[in-house]
Amino acid sequence: MIYETFLTTIHSLVQEKLEGRAEVSLRRVLKNNGLLLDGLSISSSVSAFSPTVYLNSYYDEEEGGLPLPIIAEQILLLYEEGDGLPSELAEQLKDFEKVKDRTTLRVDYSDYEKDASLKGEFIRMVLGSELSQEQKAEVIRCGILALSGEEI
Repeated sequence: MIYETFLTTIHSLVQEKLEGRAEVSLRRVLKNNGLLLDGLSISSSVSAFSPTVYLNSYYDEEEGGLPLPIIAEQILLLYEEGDGLPSELAEQLKDFEKVKDRTTLRVDYSDYEKDASLKGEFIRMVLGSELSQEQKAEVIRCGILALSGEEI
């Protein structure tokens, strides 16, 4: 099955099985390590938070023969059996003063990809390698820190 078809089919199956109890949306998320993941965000009126279930590994399971309705059921089980956030933590996350010191700067390394610089050449070499996406993201992160003279 084509990956995009998998995403839209799982989205529809999960939305249908929730029977209006929550809204499901497809999201493409760039993680801080540079990894791009696809997920389903499930939001309901009873919670201020929307968990995201990442689908990339489920696609591998589908390619291995696991039927889509079973995958949709697994996703629903994750959503329904999850306890969510403890109420104290949920309240802290709503207070900017309590979370601001935990924020970090995320650099979009693709900004350097076309640079005529050492950083640009480094990124082009890593992106052209046969490393996995996760390995590329980590190598780029470490390399940019090293080139910037920062501690790795």
